[in-house]
Amino acid sequence: HHHLFIAKNVPSSSLFSSSTRITKQIRTAFKIKCSSASFSNTLPSALLFDCDGVLVDTEKDGHRVSFNDTFNEKELGVTWDVDLYGELLKIGGGKERMTAYFNKTGWPDKAPKSEEERKAFIASLHKRKTELFMALIENRLLPLRPGVA
Repeated sequence: HHHLFIAKNVPSSSLFSSSTRITKQIRTAFKIKCSSASFSNTLPSALLFDCDGVLVDTEKDGHRVSFNDTFNEKELGVTWDVDLYGELLKIGGGKERMTAYFNKTGWPDKAPKSEEERKAFIASLHKRKTELFMALIENRLLPLRPGVA
């Protein structure tokens, strides 16, 4: 039997000290059930380490593109290029990012005028952005980083 495990946010020093420790940590940390009776005596055939953005550039090629597609759909006349989006990433959260951007550069003509309506507007933009982003993921349209394949 071959096994593939995705290890997220586990210090590498704790993973590689021994095969018993690896097996125990993977079972404990990820509550993985394995059909192989010999699991405890064998190493997995692969370990795949991933955090958002390691295998694909999700920010540049995923979220940024999805924001722009949303802005285009809503005919807002806004485009975030790579450099601008890199600066905007200093602001945590997509809704907060859009709000800060519009507060600084001016709200689109199609945006509502009241603060309460703008919150709902931002929430609707973010919801659509997330739908478009998930479609990119589900359709495997994000390019892998060089060397990943």
